[in-house]
This record gives sequence, structure tokens and C-alpha cells, in this order.
Amino acid sequence: MVKFVWIFLFLFLAAATPASPYTIEVINTDSTRGGGVNFVVDGANYNGYAGAIFGRFDGGSETLTFFCVDLFTGISLGTYGTTPVTPISATAQARVAWLYENQLSTVTSANLGRGFQLAIWDIIHDGGDGVSAGRIRQRTGSNGTPAAVVTAWNNYLNVSLGQSSTNASIYRNFDLSSGIPVQDFIGPYQFIEGEIPEPSQWVLMATGAGVLAFRRFRRRRAPPPAA
Repeated sequence: MVKFVWIFLFLFLAAATPASPYTIEVINTDSTRGGGVNFVVDGANYNGYAGAIFGRFDGGSETLTFFCVDLFTGISLGTYGTTPVTPISATAQARVAWLYENQLSTVTSANLGRGFQLAIWDIIHDGGDGVSAGRIRQRTGSNGTPAAVVTAWNNYLNVSLGQSSTNASIYRNFDLSSGIPVQDFIGPYQFIEGEIPEPSQWVLMATGAGVLAFRRFRRRRAPPPAA
């Protein structure tokens, strides 16, 4: 029984593995929905771009809007490999997916874009613990995080609390020549045929299908009833 389930799991994963990577072209940042901002990272003052990013998926002509979900890994303009994946429900990524799906339309200024991005980083890296706690915090003082950005940051944390969605995709990006990971994005949902399920789903699907197949095998091999 155990051997059969593991054989099924191996075949299932082999069939689910995508044959080739997709691509994402990072075109530019969006100065109308983002910009440079001062904040604190791991106790040190930091200044960097926070906001919307323009890109195209897999050679398409449509310009799409993305946001970063990994502050600690860089990316530049150019074309990269990518694998869009569906967030697991009730996780930080699913909360960010809910924000992208339901609140992106409210990002109508540079300050709102900065606040939206900072809220995403706060959720991903700190669990959404607020502007004054964790690795990512507001900067205070004369060169601090602008009040309008902090207000937007707080608002996006509050409105997304307890929310979850799988109707956006996490784009796991990597350098095409070296395969080294680069910055991941949140962006429009992409249905990817053959997407590998999350580990918790592997066990459920493989075990359930394995048990069903084993039961059918036993029925075929069952001895005839006694006369």
C-alpha cells in the first residue's frame, strides 16, 4: 500500500511539473502610484522606491501592474523567467492577494502607492504588525515617512486584516541565465496549466487517489465467494 502511494505521488508530481518557464518583462516604475520614500528596515534608515511596477507577462502586449512582495531581493528593468503560483488560503500571501484584488483600484496617487507597497511588505515580512513594530517601520523625525504615506499604510493594513484571496498570483521571478531568484511580485491571476500544488495538497491528493486506486486494485484481486 505505502509503496503504491509513493509511486503515485512520484508520477503525479512529474506530470504536474511545468515543461518550461514563463517570462516577465519589467518595463518601468509608475511615478503616479509610487516613488522614493524614507522608512526603517531592521533598525536602519532606508530610502527606496515603493509603489506600482509596470510589466508584461510571457511576451504579451498588455502592460500589467505589479507590486513587490520581497523587499530583501532586488530586481532591475529587463526580462526574467517567472512562475506564477496561487497563494495558499489564509496566509500572508493570500492577504496580500486580497489587497491586490480588492484595493488596487483605490491606489490613485503616489502617496497611496507608497502606502500600499509598505503595507504589503509589512504583511509579508512582519505579519502586518503595524507601522511602529517589526523589521519594517515608519521613519520619524525631519526626514521621516510622510504622514500621508503612513496613513495609507495603516489603512491598507486595517482593511485587509482577516482577509484572504487566491484571485491574484505570486510571480516567482528568476534570472534566465543563472536561475538565481530575483524579486517576487504580486500581480494579476494567471491560470497555469500543470501548476504544482502546495505540499499540503500533494499529500491530500496523492493519499486520497492512492487509497481509491488501492481499493479498486483489491476489488479486482478479491477471491470469488465461497460456494
